[in-house]
Amino acid sequence: MPKITAVYCDESGFTGNNLLDRSQPFFSYAAVVADSVEVSRFVASLIEEYKFQGGELKGSRLLQFNRGRQAVERILLEYASVSKVAIHDKRFALATYFFEYIFEPALAERNSIFYRANFHRFIAALVYAHLIVGNKPAETLISEFFEMMRNLDSSKLKIWKPTPLHEFQIPTALDQIALFAHLNKASINNEINVIYGDGSLPNWILDLSTTSLFNILSELSTIHPTMQVWCDHSKPLLANSKVFDHMINRPEFPFSAPHSPDSPFGFNLAGPPSFADSREVPGIQIADVIACAANFIFRNPTDRQAQKWREIMFKSLSNANIMPDLEYADLNTENGFVGAIILNELVDRSIKAVSLFNGMPELIESARFHYPEWTLANLASEQKKKVK
Repeated sequence: MPKITAVYCDESGFTGNNLLDRSQPFFSYAAVVADSVEVSRFVASLIEEYKFQGGELKGSRLLQFNRGRQAVERILLEYASVSKVAIHDKRFALATYFFEYIFEPALAERNSIFYRANFHRFIAALVYAHLIVGNKPAETLISEFFEMMRNLDSSKLKIWKPTPLHEFQIPTALDQIALFAHLNKASINNEINVIYGDGSLPNWILDLSTTSLFNILSELSTIHPTMQVWCDHSKPLLANSKVFDHMINRPEFPFSAPHSPDSPFGFNLAGPPSFADSREVPGIQIADVIACAANFIFRNPTDRQAQKWREIMFKSLSNANIMPDLEYADLNTENGFVGAIILNELVDRSIKAVSLFNGMPELIESARFHYPEWTLANLASEQKKKVK
């Protein structure tokens, strides 16, 4: 009989679908590999030593006072090395969802062309870059997208009626994105209606819990072939429980992740995840503290305590964090330049109602070959010609 590894999980910064909550800019999810007997003894000893009230370790409380932070550091020193933590910038996560639901439906037939070219990263970084500098059109764009996804109602996205391009001397990237969405709204509507339109499931479409746990367990499965997972009660995970039910008794996993051959995808569970009260499962308390510590680190990058903990937790970080890399939106880099060429071409083809795929790999290869020979001035000149 294969060895079954116990994995305890919890999150910090949960706001459900609301990824625009300014008071909770980060979401973190932690999984801890631990022996149930040993972790119970460790938690009991900490509670006794530090005289914590309530009989339970809660990361959000421990971070508020000095003795609590001492206990957090003890926990990190003991369990960070056997933990895996995913940390997500929520606004950037929303920008990645923007690509998934605005561009992906129209590109799904041959989406590998665009993923290999990092076009998804270009769009996400571009939208996020405009968002963080307080660009009003970007704030409107992402807010309307958020309302569309939260309500599963495409009418909430007002960019269905973008400002006509002939009114701009040089249309901006946001103008191009708005026009692409407008011209491909049928495929966007179909995506929402086919997958979520019947209303039979709770709408946790933007929540990060399920994707975090799935990716973390995929990473852990390269070391632990068979796992039993314990989670604190989670409405999104319960609503998406079938995702994990499909991973029961699947020793053939992990595979390589789609569009990312170096990343593991899938895992083998001994049984369905168990949802329990953290007071009764000490391992979940440890996961809660580690998730809270990770969130604290990213919210307070200049804090000396956070900097110390960052060093302790560095090797615990997942490879599937959703954090911004603005290099992909920098038009002076190859990725940014190629992304701009692709966006320009997709808009042009959408206007002409021709194939979005024929000759696209060759165009992308040509763009890479000629970079940086083709300058931004050349690109702007071409845009002017198309407007005229």
